[in-house]
Amino acid sequence: MKRFYLTVCLVLVASAAAAAEPSADAKALVAKLQAKDPVVRQEALLRLAMLNEPETATAAQQALVDRVPAVRAQALIALRIAQGANARVPLESALLRDRSRTVRRQAANELQVLRDPASRGTLLRALRERSVEVKVAVLEALAAGGQADVVPQLLPLLRHRHRLVRRAAATAVATLGSAQPGVREAISRQLRDRDELVRQDAVKSLRRLGDATAVPALLPLLADPNDEVRREAFRAIGSLMNSSTLPAVLRLLDHGEPIVRDQAVRLAVESHAPQALAALQARLPQEPNAGVRQTISDALSHWKP
Repeated sequence: MKRFYLTVCLVLVASAAAAAEPSADAKALVAKLQAKDPVVRQEALLRLAMLNEPETATAAQQALVDRVPAVRAQALIALRIAQGANARVPLESALLRDRSRTVRRQAANELQVLRDPASRGTLLRALRERSVEVKVAVLEALAAGGQADVVPQLLPLLRHRHRLVRRAAATAVATLGSAQPGVREAISRQLRDRDELVRQDAVKSLRRLGDATAVPALLPLLADPNDEVRREAFRAIGSLMNSSTLPAVLRLLDHGEPIVRDQAVRLAVESHAPQALAALQARLPQEPNAGVRQTISDALSHWKP
């Protein structure tokens, strides 16, 4: 019996030693990290990350000081894969200190994947970042983190000079802050933004918040010069509209633009409300536009209360 236990112990020790020994593939890839070509070093880190052996973390840590930003960025990916939550500190350090915005952006992306609440303070500090692409990545990481108490510090970015930051801030605020005071009002101000993509994202954000009191602010966008903004506004109003906001929608049946009146008809139909039916019946003989008249006639003939 003793000989049996001794044999088992020797097998376990041998297995542990073998597990600690890097594979031949890992050794070959680590050797490639000394190559002169940065593309070779980058590809070696990528393959090491896929192997995910203990050697991956060591190699990735050493590559964090590589002179080429793309290699350092790839090292951050490998480190996060190899160490998981334990990679948080070097990722935060790279976000705040690396001289390359490519690396800082990648660090924010990897922190977004981790979603570690402990990164909150670092991410908020990183909002001082000058690079637009890094600032956007930081906002996305904060949104993924799910900590609603950061929303007050994000609201000023809704007025940032760059549209990509304004868009990312609106998405983050809507994702995190449905219960935070001032959120709906702050996003509603973006409905008047000069950039159509910012307006479009603001509409989507208000729809995501699910607050019916946003409907009056959305109604003017049914006449927006951009087709996609109008479509998003229509979807949002249809989703948020209730009995208290329906009268404001029905007043658009008298709007000066036929396209707005047509959308008002369609929204009235979606409400299935008796007052909407009465408004459409009253509007039909007054409607001067043939297309809108046809929309009203079709709606009345297929009305389902």
